[in-house]
Amino acid sequence: MPGAWELPGGKLESNKDIWQTLHNEVFEETKLTIKPTHPLAYVDGYIIDKGPYQGLPYVILISICQVENSTEVILSEEHDSFQWITIDQALKLNLKPEERKALPQLAKLI
Repeated sequence: MPGAWELPGGKLESNKDIWQTLHNEVFEETKLTIKPTHPLAYVDGYIIDKGPYQGLPYVILISICQVENSTEVILSEEHDSFQWITIDQALKLNLKPEERKALPQLAKLI
């Protein structure tokens, strides 16, 4: 969804650990090292209904994390901008549907 805001994330490859994937994806996209404070803060999913992955499950796992290294963000080529903002501020942005659904639930935890 070009032009939409999203949380850092990616695909879990076969035989990979979800926690290592979390660390790897956040680091690949932002160069931030993180420590989960709420490992599974939000879980959702659905069956993909079209495209090359039709019929496969799409699972959303969101963790709330603390940054362990400096807060200097270095974006991957996949992204062109970032913001450190509150959940209320984020809800005013053009978000991907998964983030729009998850953020109000995450607000209850922080």
